[in-house]
Amino acid sequence: MPSPRVAGLFIVALSIACAASQSTEVSADEARSTGVKLNPGIPTTIAQSHLSGVDTDTVDWTTKTAAWWKQTLPKEVHGVCRMGGTERPFTGDLLDEKRAGDFVCSSCGHALFKADDKFKSGTGWPSFSDEANESAAREITDTSLGMVRTEVRCGRCDAHLGHVFKDGPPPTGLRYCINSVCLLHVPDPGLAGGK
Repeated sequence: MPSPRVAGLFIVALSIACAASQSTEVSADEARSTGVKLNPGIPTTIAQSHLSGVDTDTVDWTTKTAAWWKQTLPKEVHGVCRMGGTERPFTGDLLDEKRAGDFVCSSCGHALFKADDKFKSGTGWPSFSDEANESAAREITDTSLGMVRTEVRCGRCDAHLGHVFKDGPPPTGLRYCINSVCLLHVPDPGLAGGK
């Protein structure tokens, strides 16, 4: 149990954070109409995320406002997925994830990558040699930072995921370099395996 001083500091920090987000608050009607729950923590599974209990295939993710995304997504997820940021290398929760299953978009639950296509690239971010299917992601040209790269975005909600490079393993020769916070791992049910 935290000391009274630590608990008090937490309450003050929470109050400041709530006050700072007042200008982008989502209306209760919008939250109710989508069925999406708000979650202040970093999601690691569907059950712990804002996607818990939501039929992600029936929500029109393209109609969500910037304010809705800001309030709904955890700060770290919002900063990367909606603002185009990048997590620090070798810090992501899913970097060493080896269990069988699917990797889905942490914003909307869209299937993006298969565990069978994940490989260790040594770059510090989860890397995949292929997409889960043809509509998993879309690619756009990114000319930021004085470079020309191919940005990868979610095919359903347009979240920024990372970049794709042509230095991956056969047979595709591609390396989808993806931020961990953009993904949720959904393990195959009934399969044993370790992280």
